[in-house]
Amino acid sequence: MKKILILAYDFPPFLSVGAIRPYHWFLHFKEAGLMPIVVTRQWNEQYAGKKQYVAPGYSDKVDVEESDSGIIIRAPYKPNLSNRLLLKYGENRYRRIRKLLTGFVEIFQWRFNIGPRKSIYNAAKEYLDKNKVDVIIATGEPFILFKFAYKLSQKFNIPWIADYRDPWIDPNVNQNLQTKFLSWFNRRQERRLLKSAAFASITSKYFKKIVSDNVGDKDFVISPNGFDLDVNDIVPIQQSLDKFIITYIGRIYPYYPVESFFEVADNFIKEEQIDNLEIRFIGVSGDTDINGLIDLKFPELKKYVKIIPPVLGNNLFRELKVSNLLLLFNMYSIIGTKIYNYIAANRQIIQCFNEDELGLKLKERFWKSDWLDLYPASRMIVEKNAGVVVKDKEHLYECFRKFYQEHKEKGFVQCNAGDISEYSRKELSKKLACIILEQIK
Repeated sequence: MKKILILAYDFPPFLSVGAIRPYHWFLHFKEAGLMPIVVTRQWNEQYAGKKQYVAPGYSDKVDVEESDSGIIIRAPYKPNLSNRLLLKYGENRYRRIRKLLTGFVEIFQWRFNIGPRKSIYNAAKEYLDKNKVDVIIATGEPFILFKFAYKLSQKFNIPWIADYRDPWIDPNVNQNLQTKFLSWFNRRQERRLLKSAAFASITSKYFKKIVSDNVGDKDFVISPNGFDLDVNDIVPIQQSLDKFIITYIGRIYPYYPVESFFEVADNFIKEEQIDNLEIRFIGVSGDTDINGLIDLKFPELKKYVKIIPPVLGNNLFRELKVSNLLLLFNMYSIIGTKIYNYIAANRQIIQCFNEDELGLKLKERFWKSDWLDLYPASRMIVEKNAGVVVKDKEHLYECFRKFYQEHKEKGFVQCNAGDISEYSRKELSKKLACIILEQIK
């Protein structure tokens, strides 16, 4: 059986969207005839949240796990000085010093073998010194893994593949002096490294367009993220009967009109005298302070909002399926990951918004890169009969009223979403494995 070395920074037990993609490769590549060997860092489960990301590993030695699915090599993780300051003094102290130290490592790790991530390269090299593999794939970010894959490819004469969960250079980031320099620097690294890759896999056509604008002519394979469980593994769970639950999972981006959503929810509760609405944010991250926004502008809404730590797999689907509505914000050309899990859960999606005044202002401010197709997620919702593409605040209020009344009368909100079994991570992982095998035969 052909063997593939997978370089993945995020990997369970660390819970992130980035960890799920290589985890499903590990689970399903072998079913397609490709034996996976994952090299990742050690994640210390004694910590949580941001501290887990910078906390030391649980051992000074490389930890190797073997199972029927493949091999996992967990490299030691030793936090740098910036990380140690964060762990000892918290987020609010020594911010400027930590930022300078992090910036130094982020730049000079490309020239020298420094930084806490180098242990992944060292562990991979140690494995390849004694074992043969047929191909290497590095999934970014962090994109320093591309450099590691390139170096290993050169040293051991093994083809390598660059996998993008997101673009290396984000055209929607506000350009100050620092981000302009990093953009220039990263563009050079990307062009240099991608020349040697056998091909690149990427999650969407839009992301392919962004990367292609920088690297030029390169073979790409579109491999979406998909939803987490196989359709046969999704257990039937009844919607909430007593509470009317609206759920959102994942990151909040600056161009999301969250305030418009809260304004409508607040008005709906007051005007319709609702006492059983619950709005859940699961694994929420990003710069938007949900609690701060509610405290400042919608204090009476606070008791209706519940923030839940990130969950994966069956636990995620349990949360989605117990919900009556699933909230999705418009990401324009980006189709995102959560839409696949939403549709697989077979609960009505409300996508906010297409013509909201605040949403359009935020789009103008934060969204710098329109592409030909601004509506892939909206189109999927309509094609799969999975929910409503909400026009503005007035339309959202109407949706609240309609679906709340349906829930009150029936005890559930009807949804008959179409089949999306082709988008299960299991099937997508096996499909990618087949493409890789075809490329290296």
